[in-house]
Amino acid sequence: MDHAAHAFGRDLILMLAAVALVSAAFRKNGWNPMLGLVAAGAAIGPHGFRLIGESSSIDFMSELGIMFLLFLVGLELSFERIRTMSRWIFGLGLTHFALCGAALTGVVWAFGGPVPAAVAVGVALAMSSTAFVLQVLSERGEMTTRHGRKAFSVLLFQDLTVPVILAAVPILAGGALAGGDGHGMQMVPAVLCMFVLFMVARLLLLVLLSAVREYAQDDAFPAAVVFIALAMGFSAGELGLSPSLGAFLAGLAISEATWRHEVKEAIAPFERTLLAFFFLAVGFKIPLSAPWQDLLVILGAALAILAAKAASGVVACLANGVGWRDAVRTSAAVAQAGEFSFVVIAAAAANLLVPADMATLWISGAVVSMGLTPLLIALASRLACRGRAPEGEGDGCCADAPAGAADGTGAKAP
Repeated sequence: MDHAAHAFGRDLILMLAAVALVSAAFRKNGWNPMLGLVAAGAAIGPHGFRLIGESSSIDFMSELGIMFLLFLVGLELSFERIRTMSRWIFGLGLTHFALCGAALTGVVWAFGGPVPAAVAVGVALAMSSTAFVLQVLSERGEMTTRHGRKAFSVLLFQDLTVPVILAAVPILAGGALAGGDGHGMQMVPAVLCMFVLFMVARLLLLVLLSAVREYAQDDAFPAAVVFIALAMGFSAGELGLSPSLGAFLAGLAISEATWRHEVKEAIAPFERTLLAFFFLAVGFKIPLSAPWQDLLVILGAALAILAAKAASGVVACLANGVGWRDAVRTSAAVAQAGEFSFVVIAAAAANLLVPADMATLWISGAVVSMGLTPLLIALASRLACRGRAPEGEGDGCCADAPAGAADGTGAKAP
């Protein structure tokens, strides 16, 4: 075994041990293990006790966790539900992104960033963390509530904007129109190719999985499910789109199968373990070794991100006809920066648009804002539910709101 393989094997063993011990300890006490995993990642990572160093393999496994998470989300939806949510995806999602981007551009500029860099970082920080939000809402049983669906609509819109933002970074940096590799000009055909791929997949995947389920051994069915999620995810990546979006479309393609619950059972163990790696990897990025003065600045940046996005999110929700209780809970759920913020800021730094020290500050602030997400969601829940009307008479502000409550679309919510 060569040195690289040995190092990866050692890191994998340490991460699995951390996931098992932290998750068991937190769940035994009734706590959400995400914060524990982030803290554990910070402790054992390159800025803590340095038991694990930076590794592209770990980042790759983290990305797989997000892909499997979105695959399961697509599996739980249907085309009718997506149609019902389209108003929120393209109305609330766009408004939220625009307001948050503008507010955060102002925040970054106030911290001393030049205007072009502030625009790039502000837009990047407007992205929220799909993994953190969906995991917290699932743990709290709030995915099917009104604010849960609106939060997911915002996240889905942001996933659609990732390739556009990446294409715009070289333009802001003064590069060629559409970037050095023509990425921006390829966006329209990429989306069209992904649409065609999705329609073909919708026809073939049901036939493929039905055949595997009926004729193959039990161990072949999970393999086929994992293959489908990965194939669609990496196909989207090759087209310049978000891999998690491709995995989501794969789940959506088979969401109407009567045996979709078997698919969920087959892939859930992979998703839970790999997503736990993602939370550990987030902890790796927390700069514990920085001087305490720098840590205070990072904490200030994180709080500024949360405050700006929470306030902008409430305004966006109210502007789209969302009640104030749902507005508070929706905006709190997506108030953190996200994993794609790292990608966009790193791309801006690589194009010399953002200074290296500025990129480090805001990536660190983004990480801390993600770690504070469960606390912020719990706080918003208490605030929104304070003084609420008796169950069934109010606006369904709490997690026990019926899944079929009116969703502002004139139809029953999914």
